[in-house]
Amino acid sequence: MKKIKSVDTVINDMISLHHYKPLKNFILYKEFLKLMNLKHQRLISKIFIHNNILNIVTFHSVGYQDLNNDDTKNNIKILIKIFTKKFLNTPFDKVDTIKIFSQRYKEKKNFIQEERKTSYIELSKARFNNPFKNKKLYVQFEELRAKINDL
Repeated sequence: MKKIKSVDTVINDMISLHHYKPLKNFILYKEFLKLMNLKHQRLISKIFIHNNILNIVTFHSVGYQDLNNDDTKNNIKILIKIFTKKFLNTPFDKVDTIKIFSQRYKEKKNFIQEERKTSYIELSKARFNNPFKNKKLYVQFEELRAKINDL
């Protein structure tokens, strides 16, 4: 009879394979976030390590301001030390500096303007004098009269 493996053992077996190394890192990042207080967890969008730098991306610039304090950075460094004692041979062992960023999503403006439809009915019957002696103005005025008659 086959022994049924628990979910934890299956995940640990998968993590040990080279192909699933990013999965292992994501699980470690998640575990590290659990060490932080709930307020800071809600501010953080992404966390990753690149070139021995712990990069923290926040949802908003307010989160950036809150996490970029010296006290908070020192607190994160202490949490890294605690985490490396608990989990050996992780990417957190080599972390030298901490960088904090904020996401910058800007909405794209639609530059195509739709033609505005008039919400009124033209009440003029195009009965007006055309007093212009300048031919260009006279012609434009007559074109306006023709457009009003077409409505």
